[in-house]
Amino acid sequence: MKAIIFDLGGVCLTDHWAKGQRHTFSLEFGLDPEKTERYHKARVSAINTGTLSERDYFTGLFIDQSRQPQVDEGIEYLQKQSGSSNQVLEFIKTLKRKYRVFALTNEIKEAGKFRREKFQLNRYFEKVYVSGEMGYAKPNKDAYLYVLNDIRIAPEETIFIDNKNENLTPAAELGMTVILFKDIESLKSELRQHGIS
Repeated sequence: MKAIIFDLGGVCLTDHWAKGQRHTFSLEFGLDPEKTERYHKARVSAINTGTLSERDYFTGLFIDQSRQPQVDEGIEYLQKQSGSSNQVLEFIKTLKRKYRVFALTNEIKEAGKFRREKFQLNRYFEKVYVSGEMGYAKPNKDAYLYVLNDIRIAPEETIFIDNKNENLTPAAELGMTVILFKDIESLKSELRQHGIS
């Protein structure tokens, strides 16, 4: 194996705008969580591929529920909630000594930039691929192919780690070794089975 590609949200960092975060956000800002979910489902592809900006998304979210937009407050709230898994990031430091390590994440472009800077992700990863910047999002195979073509490593020489099965399936179909992330100890165990420690 030559390369290891990590998902970010739910693996190395906390989720930024997953269902749990959307529910909490809705309650915090007086929105109806069910209406927020409907709004999000109609626009998830657009925000994950960069065709809808973060500001426009959140402006529309408030307007959709006949609320005065609190865009700056909402974005700041999410940024404050954003955290990292120090155990995983420290483990990645050790992996970097022997392997090329990358990140591939479905993320709003602006949120990806914020999290890259806040957690100094370039210290851990050779490169961080954000769907909102690439124009492709998992589980679209084009997202994985974009990364593989850029790093110039064959899928058979690559391990992909994600916390969602639906994102692992296309990677496996392309020939990558895949690992479903549960926790740091099970990750280390599974990597050892592939000769990586």
